[in-house]
Amino acid sequence: MQPIQHSTQNPTFLPPEQKNGLVQKIQRYIKNPKSKNSLIVSGISSLIVFTLVILIAFPKTATPIPTNTTPQAVTIRVWTYTDTISHYQKLLDDYHTANPYITIKFEQRTADDYDATLNQKLKTDPTVVADIFEINSKDIPLYQSILAPAPPTTYSGIEFAANYYTQQTKENVLGSSVYGIPTGADGLMLAYNTKYVKTNEIPQFWPQFIVYQATKIHQSTTDSNINDVNGMAVNHDAKTKYLDEIAELLLYQNDQKGFLEGSAILDDKHSTASLNTYIKLLNTKPWDEKDADSISAFAKGNTAFAIIKAKDINFIKQTNPNLDFKTAVVPIFSDQVYLSSSTSFVVNNYSSNTSESWKLAKALTSESAEKYLFNNAADFQVPQKPYALKSLATDLNNSPLLAPIGTMLPNMVGWTTPDRSKSSLLFQDLLSNTQEYVSSDISSFNDKLASIVASFP
Repeated sequence: MQPIQHSTQNPTFLPPEQKNGLVQKIQRYIKNPKSKNSLIVSGISSLIVFTLVILIAFPKTATPIPTNTTPQAVTIRVWTYTDTISHYQKLLDDYHTANPYITIKFEQRTADDYDATLNQKLKTDPTVVADIFEINSKDIPLYQSILAPAPPTTYSGIEFAANYYTQQTKENVLGSSVYGIPTGADGLMLAYNTKYVKTNEIPQFWPQFIVYQATKIHQSTTDSNINDVNGMAVNHDAKTKYLDEIAELLLYQNDQKGFLEGSAILDDKHSTASLNTYIKLLNTKPWDEKDADSISAFAKGNTAFAIIKAKDINFIKQTNPNLDFKTAVVPIFSDQVYLSSSTSFVVNNYSSNTSESWKLAKALTSESAEKYLFNNAADFQVPQKPYALKSLATDLNNSPLLAPIGTMLPNMVGWTTPDRSKSSLLFQDLLSNTQEYVSSDISSFNDKLASIVASFP
């Protein structure tokens, strides 16, 4: 399209003879009115004629339209530790095509040292940290001082709350500002080996579940392998994956929210019930010590159950392609309380491009982006991240192995205070002294349990 050309010529005036003729007509109407009405008509006519004269004599000059300036080139760095560059590449290319002035440097970090590296860099020189980086959603309040909130015009707290569930809003929206956007949803769920467990048999509540899982070891069977199978993949040491989060889940389910979130002391009665539940799971045949951890033990078919996350599903399939397993919601005590374990993209407050970074973060977590990443995960050999957006709830519930996450999402909780180590320390202290009790009557260690609980503030 050619730019609009504006006239630079002087205004065109009427020739003197035309101008004089109009003036004479006006004077004639004024001097010789035929009637009162004709005087009114002639007055109106004179006004119209006079206006036309002015418009013709002084044509309006068009207001110049400002031309668009090319946006300044911007480079945005992104760090992730839960995904791969190749998986995101199409989204990055599409965004660059729509915004050619944006260059995106997407960096895949190693999960093992990600937290340590991030913490060190944020404390010593946050300017070297990427413009957008991924963290556990629960840690957003810890990093708030070095995070840039989203401009309200890009993402408001009201808009976020309409798109996500309560716990996600609690984790990502501080005050009225958005500080993070989920890169997917996850949480603790139950995996079970269909060789030993039927879907409609799994008890909903922990007391009944503990009895049921024990039968997977002690029941009479002609299957020679059954005696080599543990009920639940838990142990008395750190080989139990997510031990701290299992502790957190059990304490939350036993109404210890106040203790976990720093507003109340630990309640002996309810916390003892949580810890007893775990010990009862331990009071069965431990898995083979040669297995690296609880997820490996389940993947090899050595346990009937395991507490896993969605991100473990790929590992289980790759470890044992022949394992026939399914997933379910974790048991509860009474109320539906489940544990959230999601990650979010956040924007570095020390970035020189916070506004553009937020636009990119929102694009990479949009509904279309979530669907693309979910549907193409297998092609890039990465775990499927359950949908976080409420608008995709139906799609999530139709996914066989991830449907439990969709069921639990509306009732998920999570620890968002600086000291999330309380439950882990509590369990570690207890479990380091429980081996002597595991093979004995469960009541024999209640005194020890009570003393450990009482030692916490």
